[in-house]
Amino acid sequence: MKIFKKIFVTVLALVLIISNTNITTYAASINDSSIDYYMKNTTETVNINGVNYTYKYFYDANKNKTISVTNNSTNSIDTVKYNESTSTIYLNNNVISTGTADKSILNPLSASASALTASASSSWTLVGTYKNKITWAQGTTAAVVAAAVAIPLSSIGVSGIIAAIGVAALGTIAAASTGGTVYQTIYQRTIGSTLQVKDLWYFTASTGDEYGPYTNIY
Repeated sequence: MKIFKKIFVTVLALVLIISNTNITTYAASINDSSIDYYMKNTTETVNINGVNYTYKYFYDANKNKTISVTNNSTNSIDTVKYNESTSTIYLNNNVISTGTADKSILNPLSASASALTASASSSWTLVGTYKNKITWAQGTTAAVVAAAVAIPLSSIGVSGIIAAIGVAALGTIAAASTGGTVYQTIYQRTIGSTLQVKDLWYFTASTGDEYGPYTNIY
């Protein structure tokens, strides 16, 4: 089964409440996608099914993008890191993904891949196409899975992932699969003296379910 949710994801509100998924997000400056929220050491708290998780975004000593995920009920902390030079994702210092950067990696038979290509107008210049295949152990929480999906993307945080895919779907992905693949295509254009970037992405679970495509422009 393939699940397609064509959602135009732009700027996440300062306080986002999605009542039907029982998730409340309190974002600091993460609502402004033009800001490098890792550089700004942004923090946001997300309530998932009655449990508060605090996400802290920062660069570690080796300049790797890092998200710490704190379960505020148990005070347990998981750490997700992304080495952009090698496209490698780590969960608690264990490699869970080795990505690729290639303009030809998108499967032409995928409806989501076709949508990514079709949605780029002639005024946009292709920067690159990227793929990160992520694996995780059985029992990994939806909170951690959301961080793993978010960290290789250039313009969206965990709350944006949850808003796009949905907390119920993330829970299913975490419980029913052992990983998935994040596909991302980046375009840019210049309007006057302003550089705009279009970030298109979708996620395919190991079960074959697809979520997306989603678009961020900043």
